[in-house]
Amino acid sequence: MSEHNPASSDAFYGSQYTRIYGQLASEIRREAFGEDFGQESWRGPAEQAEIAALLRLGPDACVLDVACGAGGPSLALVEQTGCRLLGIDIVPEGVSSATAEAVKRGLTDRAKFVVLDGGEPLPFEDGTFDAIVCIDSISHLPDRHSALRDWARLLKAGGRLVFTDPLVVTGALSKLEIDGRCALVLDASNAFFVPPGFNESAMTAAGLVLLQTVDRAAAAAEIAGRWRDARERRANALIREEGEDWFRRRQVMLNMTAHLASERRLTRFFYLAEKREESQ
Repeated sequence: MSEHNPASSDAFYGSQYTRIYGQLASEIRREAFGEDFGQESWRGPAEQAEIAALLRLGPDACVLDVACGAGGPSLALVEQTGCRLLGIDIVPEGVSSATAEAVKRGLTDRAKFVVLDGGEPLPFEDGTFDAIVCIDSISHLPDRHSALRDWARLLKAGGRLVFTDPLVVTGALSKLEIDGRCALVLDASNAFFVPPGFNESAMTAAGLVLLQTVDRAAAAAEIAGRWRDARERRANALIREEGEDWFRRRQVMLNMTAHLASERRLTRFFYLAEKREESQ
């Protein structure tokens, strides 16, 4: 979830990633999502399966997972499809947790994780990857036009990109509501809200062909509400782990996410794009 120099939020995400595979976190995910595969964003099990199908992954596919966090969904993709995967994240604790989990699951021959900033040009050759995925993190990149151009460069012809953006503004928002939604983002320069159509035009400018755009506000609202409630039932244990300030901040964020998404004023969109021969 964290990408492009989260600054003061590093401490939060770093500590979260060291605990993500613990029993308490697992219990909360099962209640919030209905299934635990180590996810730490708004991606549920149905969307996880959909991503694997839309990217047409198989044993011969090489996937780049941008802002992979602690790697739970990345490793689930490898287990589901047999693909080879490289996960990158800017938070070292996330990469360390992902690497340790890959060792635990016996997947180190097919899944690797490295510390890199997905908002910067990546040190890979053109046409390296069959598919790229970036879930709920493009809103942290200050220049998504440049990021999308670089991802298009990295895709093979016919390769596919899936990304989601949880900060598409589809209604009037007050500053108080924006502050609540960004309660975990202490660096105000690390959250970018965009209007409808912005991501679509950025993909076109990058030479990608948009295949699908799906409004996922209802699912985000439902997950955020269940996540908030599951955490509230374990407030004492979480406060001991996270500290009261971070616990309350996350509850505020989850509550505001559920509220704004349910009213479709701040919408999470799911995008599928493809690199065609003529875009090379």
